[in-house]
Amino acid sequence: MVGSQEPSILIVDDSPDNIKIIGTFLQKEGYSIRAAMSGPAAIESASMTPPDLILMDVSMPGMNGYETCRTLSALDTLAQIPILFITAEKKGMEAMLEGFKAGGVDYIEKPVESAIIAARVRLHLSLLQARKRLEERNRELEEIDEWKTRLLSILGHDLRNPISGFRGLTEILVQDLDGLDHASLREYIVVLHRAAENTEALLENILTWASVSKRNEASLTSFALHPLLAEVDEQLHEMATAKDIRLDVSHPSEVLVYADIDMTRTMLRNLVSNAIKFTPLGGTVRLESRLNPKTMAPEIEVSDTGLGMPPEKLSRLFAKDLKSTWGTAGEKGSGLGLLICHELAEQQGCSLWAESVVGQGSRFHMQFQHYSNLGKAKRQTS
Repeated sequence: MVGSQEPSILIVDDSPDNIKIIGTFLQKEGYSIRAAMSGPAAIESASMTPPDLILMDVSMPGMNGYETCRTLSALDTLAQIPILFITAEKKGMEAMLEGFKAGGVDYIEKPVESAIIAARVRLHLSLLQARKRLEERNRELEEIDEWKTRLLSILGHDLRNPISGFRGLTEILVQDLDGLDHASLREYIVVLHRAAENTEALLENILTWASVSKRNEASLTSFALHPLLAEVDEQLHEMATAKDIRLDVSHPSEVLVYADIDMTRTMLRNLVSNAIKFTPLGGTVRLESRLNPKTMAPEIEVSDTGLGMPPEKLSRLFAKDLKSTWGTAGEKGSGLGLLICHELAEQQGCSLWAESVVGQGSRFHMQFQHYSNLGKAKRQTS
């Protein structure tokens, strides 16, 4: 395709001599040439491997150039390919208009100089490249606009609520501090502390998500999983204890992965905290690393005895339409955690999927590259 290798041109003409003359010259200009001697053959060839540009003879037996062009232009995968008509018929403006109506971008009457054909080909390939760059830029702008909209929605809704709560509680403390007994004062402070923790976690996720959205590469390295799981266990132990949830962590020391350690840490923290959030008081959350017994690929499983999810929710679990969901103890979330996990998994080549049964809990699986492939992976990323 244009920009990645020599441009491919399909010449469509029922005359082998014409194909040879035009093709030989364009090959010398650095183009990859292939030919078709009829309309149906051109459609088949272009459908199998789309060219960057088509030179189309108008007068061909059976399906002529205009009919072929209309058929090609109607196909979604081929509609953007520039088609230049070349004809020996002297029909003037009427023929040119018919060619443009059929979907062509240029109309060249024979006899023509090879230099003229080369110039027209260069022009339309340049226009094609410019259009692709513009389309790509438009997609990037749309993604940026979507990102800004989602971020403003989170800031305007999920961040405003805890701040309003802070203000309300502190207002009570300011006005009634002298009249509050020790138990009431302690209760207010505990509520403020939990709200501060939730807000801090939300801010951390927002910042992580913003960083992930702009970061296109993972810093892959080999590391053992057990220190990372132990770290997440320590970080979230208090969160689990507050809900009387048993956090069971199993991490054999021999499990090694080739991944981005910061991305993996963020994924684990979000998956475990999500499991705690949706597990009732007195439940269990299990974090385990192991080698898959069938593939021997390193993997992590985060399971819980929580609420579980119906199939329709499970199918949209990693969708970008962020929705807040209340936890079993009234915890408030932004929906960012699982979205971050999904994007981080994609960036470091990690597989992420979930299983769930309503009323029985959920299992999240992370599977990494097979450690035996580390040498190959290192060479590819160096």
